[in-house]
Amino acid sequence: MAFDKDYKLCGYEGQIRNFGLTFDPSTDVERQGTIYLICNVTQTFCFGTLQQYSSVDECEQYLMTNVSYGSYDRGDQGNVACRSIHAYFVSLFPSVHCSHVGPTGGGACTDKTIDFYYNQPNFLGCACKQ
Repeated sequence: MAFDKDYKLCGYEGQIRNFGLTFDPSTDVERQGTIYLICNVTQTFCFGTLQQYSSVDECEQYLMTNVSYGSYDRGDQGNVACRSIHAYFVSLFPSVHCSHVGPTGGGACTDKTIDFYYNQPNFLGCACKQ
């Protein structure tokens, strides 16, 4: 946790442990349904300069063959699980989230090491420095 000069909470790191244990799909049909959802949302809201795939079919093919499904326990990595999380935000902020559901993962759905989070220049940037 980080506190500002007035001792108010200004930042924290939170983790939901074993989220995937409850929410990971257990069948191929469920996984395909998630991919279908991602691709339909992407094609509906990501167009023009935000377009990620030329069609729903291309999107489905790409996600089924080039990206591991992963787990919601690792919902910040380069997997389908991460893209499914960001798919819920695409309609709200397409300019931010379209790249996250696309082939590159847009910096959000990319494989990272634990060091990635703690080596950010603004990590705890709001914290009061004494």
